[in-house]
Amino acid sequence: MKNKKKIIIVSVSIIIVAALAVALVAFLKKNNSDKKSADVYPMSQIAYPADQADYNSQMCLEGNVIADKEQRVYLEGDDRIKNVNVSEGDVVKAGDLLVEYDMTEQKLKLETKKAEVEIAHTNVLKAERQLKELQSITPVEPKPEEPEIPNVPDASATDAPVTDIPGTDETDTVTPETEEAEVTYTKEELDKAISDKTNEIRDLKIAYQMQQIELEIMQYNIDNGGVTAEFDGTVIAVNDPEEAIINNEPIVVLSGSGGYTVRAYIGELSLENVKVGDTVSMYCYDTGMGYDGEISEISDIPSSDFYGYSEVQQSYYPITITVNDAEGLMRGMYLEVYTENTSSDIDENALCIPMVFVKKENGTSYVMKEENGRLKKVYIKTGKVIWGDSIIVKSGVTYDDYLAIPYSKDAEEGVKTIHKDVEDLYR
Repeated sequence: MKNKKKIIIVSVSIIIVAALAVALVAFLKKNNSDKKSADVYPMSQIAYPADQADYNSQMCLEGNVIADKEQRVYLEGDDRIKNVNVSEGDVVKAGDLLVEYDMTEQKLKLETKKAEVEIAHTNVLKAERQLKELQSITPVEPKPEEPEIPNVPDASATDAPVTDIPGTDETDTVTPETEEAEVTYTKEELDKAISDKTNEIRDLKIAYQMQQIELEIMQYNIDNGGVTAEFDGTVIAVNDPEEAIINNEPIVVLSGSGGYTVRAYIGELSLENVKVGDTVSMYCYDTGMGYDGEISEISDIPSSDFYGYSEVQQSYYPITITVNDAEGLMRGMYLEVYTENTSSDIDENALCIPMVFVKKENGTSYVMKEENGRLKKVYIKTGKVIWGDSIIVKSGVTYDDYLAIPYSKDAEEGVKTIHKDVEDLYR
């Protein structure tokens, strides 16, 4: 009975201690929160109706022209064109003749290329022979360093004049011919020589293979009378041969994707606003023309080398856009990409607020809202991003609310709030 009472007393003591600890933590937390404060701003001065924000609005992205497959046919100064067999917009098959040459110059080039291939092959054989010679050499032991002998004058030397020996003539002195010294290597020197020669052979073989490929292409082009298409595709450019040489431009450009595509980037906060199949409009300052396209791919891996200019830190994902008519576009050109307006029925209570007031946590958005004079984290339901700096909030925020910027260091739950005017944001 006494043991039972003792257990009860100990249990009650533990509960009391735990309660006191919780109360102490709560007191310290509240006391610490009382020392801090966070600025909050009225949504009545910042927010506006989402249906008004989404009316006739578009999201603007940045993009550049790319081509997954592209063949460019350049002319050299001595190339003579017999005929260009394609026009812009033609659809061709692999092996179709794009440009027909006058073969006189091409056949001379072919003979020169054959000689270059033979020289490259000879260089490989010579280097391989030298490698075998190196591998057959027996290394020698390193020579010990000889001690330096100080230059001491000969004590027996006198200043007496040296008398000539009769019958001698410097011109009669015979110097024996010296044999060519054999090259020797220490083990370390031989290992390095073998390594260097092996690397040289590798580079020579690569050069030889490249020469062979160029020869095969030249032979193939001569056999076919010119340059053929390397893959199925669409001719997206045909230039005047003389102007192409002067301006260093290709005479024919073949795209394997049926035309150019555009690579753009979209922030993670806007991903929910686009999908594969969406139509977009684009404008290129280089051509001064507008283009239509369709989103054909949205990567699920963020880019590591693209940085946007959003006020909110976020990752950017590559999207691929197929261009319907790529007239005038070339690889690398910059475009502005606008998503089409996809708004339908938007809740009349939804608001559009600056994105700087919204933060994401584990894929869910929240705001830091004032409640009873202190900050509280409130999760919200968001919609599309407007113009890259505002976002539609479907629930969780009203015009009567005051919000803190959740990225500020003092924006913690429980801290006191200080009302600020919207002008204070820009001071």
